[in-house]
Amino acid sequence: MERNALRKLMRERRDALPAEYRAAADLAICETLLRLSEYDRADTIFCYIGVGSEVDTLPFIQKALTEGKRVCAPALLRGGLMEARRITGAADLTPARFGLLEPKPSCPKVPADEISLIVVPCLCCDRKGNRIGYGGGYYDKYLPLAKACVAVVCREASICEDGGISPLPHDARACVVVTERGAFRRDAGDQT
Repeated sequence: MERNALRKLMRERRDALPAEYRAAADLAICETLLRLSEYDRADTIFCYIGVGSEVDTLPFIQKALTEGKRVCAPALLRGGLMEARRITGAADLTPARFGLLEPKPSCPKVPADEISLIVVPCLCCDRKGNRIGYGGGYYDKYLPLAKACVAVVCREASICEDGGISPLPHDARACVVVTERGAFRRDAGDQT
């Protein structure tokens, strides 16, 4: 299936998921993120802020902050670029383009090479770490700048089984896929 058609289909499917399922899955996903060894080792975490029917990452972010982690969120820039800005809580977020929440301009920038763990969104992904995002290419441009573990969060209802996603040369793959059923590591080929 062509990528834009797949994006449209997966967004419609995600929006139609029952609220109870989304809430339960999101909580399980956040709990799994907190159990990752990469999370334990991470000093600085870069995590998107879920909006609408995306996986809600605020509980994960709040727990990371209470555990003393340095947390950054993406700020979108012109030209399909983005940067990480440090946040200390929800009060640091403001409405932005595309209906997103972003760190306020006053939040300090954090260099990509200081980030240990990056949590990224998707419309769908496979268990090999291939993901379909929203088409802007922000993460595909940003992720190569960081030397961090990339975790893509995805509900089981949005997983494309093997062969469902053919990566393009510029696509950045995740090293771990986190669903409500657990963490699936790209290199290990198994669930943890």
